[in-house]
Amino acid sequence: MRWITGIIIVAVVIIVITQLAASRDKEREAVKIAQEYLNQKYEQEMIYQDIRKAPIEPGVYHVMFSSAKTPEIEFEVTVPNSLMLPERVLDFGRSDHSADNYYYKHFEYQMKKYLVEDVTRLWEDNATIRVTVMDISGFFTIPPELNDTMSIKEMDSIVSDYWVAITINNMPFDSKSVEVEASKIFEFIQNIQNDGFSPEGISCRFISGKNSIDVVISNWRQMDTVAQVLEQLETGFEKVNK
Repeated sequence: MRWITGIIIVAVVIIVITQLAASRDKEREAVKIAQEYLNQKYEQEMIYQDIRKAPIEPGVYHVMFSSAKTPEIEFEVTVPNSLMLPERVLDFGRSDHSADNYYYKHFEYQMKKYLVEDVTRLWEDNATIRVTVMDISGFFTIPPELNDTMSIKEMDSIVSDYWVAITINNMPFDSKSVEVEASKIFEFIQNIQNDGFSPEGISCRFISGKNSIDVVISNWRQMDTVAQVLEQLETGFEKVNK
């Protein structure tokens, strides 16, 4: 009976090795397809970084690249498990469907680079900023006129759904500190209003030690006093402290 058990184990090992080899072959093919796609779409070189599958999207390969011109910009190309890209994502310059999100990541990078000056001036090293375009579809919906030669204001007028998130560190959770932060946030909002930018929303995360409080600044476009910001911060802090 032992020799039968040995044969079964060997057979299982062979099956596993075969499946792993087939999986790696598919990954290499997915990377090749993604690279060929990018070569057709962009003049600049894109550098392959990694490939992965998300548990919630087992039918899609996420092939990660960075821009050779701006290595800080990392983006992805989505390749179906079938290894066939839909025709609609190959109609470059006309279709709003895209297999990659490079232009969105380029926008996020440039907008953050622009806004971080205000963040540093207001909070010095105690705050960070993140800009996120809210596109979570399997393939991306990107206006065909969007490109990386535009100014930040031109891109802002095209990108319709992005959020600005500020994380403020080392903040004591007391009323005086909340008033100080409300004044800084209001000045930040005023700068966005004056520059003519139009994020879908602005959110703030306040961190003190191991504790954090998240506040979404609603109706920020209509805000014209510090008191309006303070009211929203106080409401957010009260909900957490109850």
